[in-house]
Amino acid sequence: MKIFSDTVQVVIFYRENDTSLVKFLILKRSEYDEVYPNIWQICTGTSIGDETALQTSIREVKEETGIQDILNIWVVPQVATYYSVHRDGICFSPIFAFEVKEDQEVKISEEHTDYFWIDFEKAQNLLFIPSYKYSLNTVKEYILNEASSNLFHIGHNKNII
Repeated sequence: MKIFSDTVQVVIFYRENDTSLVKFLILKRSEYDEVYPNIWQICTGTSIGDETALQTSIREVKEETGIQDILNIWVVPQVATYYSVHRDGICFSPIFAFEVKEDQEVKISEEHTDYFWIDFEKAQNLLFIPSYKYSLNTVKEYILNEASSNLFHIGHNKNII
């Protein structure tokens, strides 16, 4: 069995009307996808070449959602882990949280067929992969919590990219 750490998970959200209400972006995988067709997921991806995990997450968000303008970026203080039967290995995925504008336009890639901006409870009900639920829950616990959010904030779009 192998160990991989070349994947990332990105929880994308916006704050509704500058209030405490938060909407999360979830994406529906294509029915033709080899791995988990037709399921709802958060943004995920695999590194290319010597990309850092942060570079991978920024590229994947752009490729999968068309989102270019990221207001804030956090590294989530946990790692998603899962076994991949397709790779016959354990995967360790750093988790990032990206805050975007409320009116952010989304242009999904061919990997996906639909998307929703949705509240936490509804997102948890649509996500079936445990690591996606875990990532969303960890963002809620650490990133959307005022007491700890600043500890994990790594920057704004302008000073990261």
